[in-house]
Amino acid sequence: THQPSSFSIYASRADYIRPIKGEGTFEAGVKYSQVRTTSNVHYSDNQSGEYTEDVLRSNDFNYQEEIGAAYVNWKTRIAGFTTHIGIRGEHTNYQGYSKREDRVFE
Repeated sequence: THQPSSFSIYASRADYIRPIKGEGTFEAGVKYSQVRTTSNVHYSDNQSGEYTEDVLRSNDFNYQEEIGAAYVNWKTRIAGFTTHIGIRGEHTNYQGYSKREDRVFE
């Protein structure tokens, strides 16, 4: 097998935390990540005494993904209990392409 591949991964994040009177805290943040992968996998077999490409297992595949997320949280103590209330939103966009199958995955 011969499996050359490359990966690029980038990520960034920003968080904001602000104490509120008493024991409360307000938190907010955003995050973004991007992944790009190229994989050109070649398998061979030698069942007949000669190396031939195994076309069923070999593939040239490209993949990319982007994820964006944001959140808001509020933490406080109520009646002796720690309370944490928040919301998070996330959006993911991805696409893969198989050259062997000439097919796009989204």
